[in-house]
Amino acid sequence: MLFSSITFLYYFLPIVLIVYFLTPKKGKNLVLMIASFIFYGWGEPVYLLFMLLSVGVHYVLALLIERHQGGKLAKFWLILAVTFSLALLGYFKYADFFIQNFNAVTGMSLPLLKVALPIGISFYTFQIMSYTIDVYRQDTPAQRSIIKLATYVSMFPQLIAGPIVRYVDVAAGLDEREHSFAKVRSGLRRFMVGRGRLVFNILLVWLLTGFWHGAAWNFIVWGLIFAVLLLVEKLWLSSFLEKIPAWIRHVLVLLVVVVSFVVFDAPNLALAGQRIGAMFGAGKLPWADTVTYYYLRSYGLILILAAVCSTPLIKMAFEKLRARAEAEKALSVAEPLVSILLLLVITGYLVDSSFNPFLYFRF
Repeated sequence: MLFSSITFLYYFLPIVLIVYFLTPKKGKNLVLMIASFIFYGWGEPVYLLFMLLSVGVHYVLALLIERHQGGKLAKFWLILAVTFSLALLGYFKYADFFIQNFNAVTGMSLPLLKVALPIGISFYTFQIMSYTIDVYRQDTPAQRSIIKLATYVSMFPQLIAGPIVRYVDVAAGLDEREHSFAKVRSGLRRFMVGRGRLVFNILLVWLLTGFWHGAAWNFIVWGLIFAVLLLVEKLWLSSFLEKIPAWIRHVLVLLVVVVSFVVFDAPNLALAGQRIGAMFGAGKLPWADTVTYYYLRSYGLILILAAVCSTPLIKMAFEKLRARAEAEKALSVAEPLVSILLLLVITGYLVDSSFNPFLYFRF
């Protein structure tokens, strides 16, 4: 099921919210679990079996880890749990990658498995592993309720889009949660200390980030591009960049992101190089053609509005208007009307649009 679909926005989400808030406290996790299973299995119900298998295996092994806490058996159960999850992920996501590279190195021609990748398998695999690891490290007790554990793993708002959340960070919320639309908490943990550790951590994180996105060299190179750029910035260019006007830094970041995602999107590195070269004038390609003009005519106004709305200009204009008493009353009426109008326009685009799956469905 897509977030940006009529089915999700106007049927699934409202029904889930109504049922959730009408359900007594003890049943809320069950509602979320069932809703998440429906959301995940909407297009391909068979993939739900692999997630349920992961939940069941880690549920049992975490209880065994807790029972043998501090002993050799606890480490054995942990290794078994991690091996199971990585083997399952590796089979679906990386088997053909390793077979292709093995064939290239040895000259053999082993057949590719060509198995379909279950949606969101990377997200829920690392989430369920974080639970078992937290139990082994005694950061949290093993969860006795398989419903609560399944809710943590399958929670539909972040199941297929992330972020990956450690169990220890949300364990308390599975038992006791407060609902407040006014309070939203967020935080970043800083764990890099020292220059050597800085280099190691950035390289490792971005190498694994690239490999996590897919079993292909273009993803690995994409991750290393960001690792190198971050290291160059942090080690040598930080003081220089601080002197550059903010808007120039913003343009540089956008340029880097656009170019790097050509590598991310390309089927292979050779084609990525050709596309980047074409972007900068190589290959004698024209600056524009009939397709360019078609898209500019079709989406030019939307692009201009998006560019303007992505800047602080709108916010600054509203803040100045609110400082005037007569404008404040007008804004209190205009803002809800504009919001309703935007909702209608967006709904119209959704109805008229073709199927366009979320990028991270393939991860």
